[in-house]
Amino acid sequence: MCPHAAIRPYLATSVTLQGAPESVIGKPANSKEMAGHQYFMQVSPLDCTGCGNCVDVCPTKVKSLTLTPLETVGTAELRKFEYLAALPEPEVEVNPTTVITSQFKKPLFEYSGACAGCGETPYIKLVTQLFGDRMMIANATGCSSIYGGSAPSCPYTTNGKGQGPAWANSLFEDTAEFGYGMALAG
Repeated sequence: MCPHAAIRPYLATSVTLQGAPESVIGKPANSKEMAGHQYFMQVSPLDCTGCGNCVDVCPTKVKSLTLTPLETVGTAELRKFEYLAALPEPEVEVNPTTVITSQFKKPLFEYSGACAGCGETPYIKLVTQLFGDRMMIANATGCSSIYGGSAPSCPYTTNGKGQGPAWANSLFEDTAEFGYGMALAG
């Protein structure tokens, strides 16, 4: 639900967890496909905008997520995030058609410069998790051209095979034709 992909789930085996910081604590993954894996949920402390959407929608009775000042948790959380983000992608078949398992696919849209709590970016993040390795995006000028293509940064990334979305922006009112041309050329 994080608009900026700052909250990520991770899967790891006991072998890949050797040398993990003590604070990296997971729970057993509870599905046949993920047997033998531990499940982790981790926030990238430097990419969280503090919008609070995650806290608002947290489904646990006692909130599992709270907003805490970066100064008090930054170093420890950053160490955990960097460790988990560097783990190899697990060799498990995830079903991308369910909300929970689709989140184990790497988002190919992350850490955008969109406004804190933007309602559009979670959808872009999800569609890149489902189709990002073969997406072509014909973008119409607007907010999405600002957070999606402001030089020198770009929130679109690639998977481990170097595949990711192709993105281009059309300034004029011809985005449908522009996208059609991209599809024909591809």
